[in-house]
Amino acid sequence: MMKWKYKEHSSRIKNMRTETEEKRKQAEQDHRFKLSRMEEEHKKQTTQAEKVLAEAKEEGRQKVVEAEKEKDGIIQKRNEELQTFLEASEKLEDSHQENVRKIRTRNSAFRLENMKIRKNQLEIENKVKMDKMNENYKDLMRELTNQNAKNVIQEFQRIIETVITVSISLGSIRCDCLPAHGGAPTIIPGKLDVDFSNIQSAMNSFRNEKRLFSQYVINTNRTERKLLEACAELIRDMDALMTSQDLSEMCSQLPLRLSKESPNTEDLRIIEFYGERSITLHQLFSELCVKLDDSTRNMQIEHLPSAEGRSLQAINQ
Repeated sequence: MMKWKYKEHSSRIKNMRTETEEKRKQAEQDHRFKLSRMEEEHKKQTTQAEKVLAEAKEEGRQKVVEAEKEKDGIIQKRNEELQTFLEASEKLEDSHQENVRKIRTRNSAFRLENMKIRKNQLEIENKVKMDKMNENYKDLMRELTNQNAKNVIQEFQRIIETVITVSISLGSIRCDCLPAHGGAPTIIPGKLDVDFSNIQSAMNSFRNEKRLFSQYVINTNRTERKLLEACAELIRDMDALMTSQDLSEMCSQLPLRLSKESPNTEDLRIIEFYGERSITLHQLFSELCVKLDDSTRNMQIEHLPSAEGRSLQAINQ
């Protein structure tokens, strides 16, 4: 029983081994078949892939060639467009520069024209200003000359006043020394002292006023020559009388004789002698005063504006 079981077991093992070997062989055969099919499939896929790759490479190469051609075309087109743009820009720049030159030339012409116009305007304005300044200067010089003439005449009248004082005092002396009825003079000691004092004071004032007048004329350069010549001529006339020997002797001799309460015959003779001279001197001074008055009026009319001339004449009157 045991042997049978052993044999059966061995048989089973053997069968199993045989079956396993067959299965192994079959499996190996199937495996090899599968490998063969897989290799064929792989080769087929590889061949197909290589074909696809080759086609892709060719297509890529064609695309690269086309892309290169397209790129070259684009580059050439861009270069042509750039060249066209540069040529157009150059023409535009030339046109712009030409327009700029024309504008600058036109602006320069406008500036020159405006400068000429402005220059003419300035010349006209300056001429108007200069004319106005000259007119103002002339008015000022005229005013200064008129004012100076007024001052000169006023200074000159100070000299005339000394002559008038002497003329008035000579009239008093003449009346007392030579009565109108022809009788002997009435001697009142000291009566004519004031007149002699006035004459002496006027003679001193004459010299002083004449010096001041000369100094004033020297210090100013606005006095008209004609006015100075007229004043100088009249001063010479006044000087001839104010510094005359007859006037000086009368003023030195008469006061001594007239101071006596009881003059003797010699005193009366001297009084009558200088009385006669006083008549002549008074007449000369009176004539000179008339001449001075007329000359002063003429100076005022000729050298002062009418209103001032009339005003000074009214004051003098």
